[in-house]
Amino acid sequence: MTYRQSVALLFFFLGFLLITPSEAQKHPRAVVQSSAKNGTGLPLVLMNANNVTSWVQGNGFYPPSVKQEWNGEFPKGTGVGIVYQEGIVFGGKVHDGLYADSIRVTGNNYQAGMQPGAILSDASGNTIGADKIDDQSVRPYSVRPDMPAAIQSDSTKWPDLKIDAATFFQKDTGSVTFSDIRQIANQYFTDWTEWPAKKGAPWFIDSIKIVRNDASYEPANPHHIPGIPDAAKTIWYVCNDLDPAVSQSFAGSPPMGMEEQVTTWAFHGLPAPYEALENVIYKQVKLIYKGNQGAPGNARIDSMFICQWVDGDLGDAGDDYGGCDSTLDLGYEYNSTATDNVYA
Repeated sequence: MTYRQSVALLFFFLGFLLITPSEAQKHPRAVVQSSAKNGTGLPLVLMNANNVTSWVQGNGFYPPSVKQEWNGEFPKGTGVGIVYQEGIVFGGKVHDGLYADSIRVTGNNYQAGMQPGAILSDASGNTIGADKIDDQSVRPYSVRPDMPAAIQSDSTKWPDLKIDAATFFQKDTGSVTFSDIRQIANQYFTDWTEWPAKKGAPWFIDSIKIVRNDASYEPANPHHIPGIPDAAKTIWYVCNDLDPAVSQSFAGSPPMGMEEQVTTWAFHGLPAPYEALENVIYKQVKLIYKGNQGAPGNARIDSMFICQWVDGDLGDAGDDYGGCDSTLDLGYEYNSTATDNVYA
């Protein structure tokens, strides 16, 4: 599959609450070992720039990381959330001659059908494999515009990271130590320096504020800023479905040969009348069909479908209803009783 035949699908999910009907009675409750990792051992990053928090791994898996009940918190710091798990699910009829079944589906819900890393190609654009998942560079990245690597050696220039550390380590702000703060800060500095722009991660020039996705990013250039313009925090990761064992564990389908690049960001400190956006996490998903190894140049996918899958738990998981407004392309979840048992 060459890049000339590849197809990129780009879309936005404007807001965190794009929710399907609750499946509260069917949760295969996963065991979460700690706030920093779950049973797979893959590293997690945390979006916690405003009133909503959310954890994600580099394979696009959103584990229940808060009390094993919610993926994140809303409002931040309460220990209560609105989403159990979420993920991107997609499928279509794949015509590559490599597998008998043309209909293939993969993505992430309760099960991860993707693996971290980008799909690798040769000089002709033919797929030759994927990043090794144990490579240190194959991870989710998170950056803040006020945490450039240039200030790493002078902690007096750091912004207040106490709340940031508290939400990451899931402890009270009074229990946060400088060691906690330094650990958070050092990861921001590392991700700024190693920001994977050459793989497609967004960045911009401070005087222009137009998003770029090319390899011209220079971490030492004070005018080059990783992430989304004006966002308080940006997370980026890339994953793929090339591993047949991982892909088939999701829905029994062979790999499609799809690379998924995801950017999430959030705003903080917005003036009136934009305060409501402090309750929003934005997600941009880019799917690039690069094909399986050995696929012919005319391989293609038709009848493609994609969705943002969410199992929402609006506090108490047992009393939630889901709905949609088709005219607004809006999904929502609401409580079926006047008072939620968790949120009260």
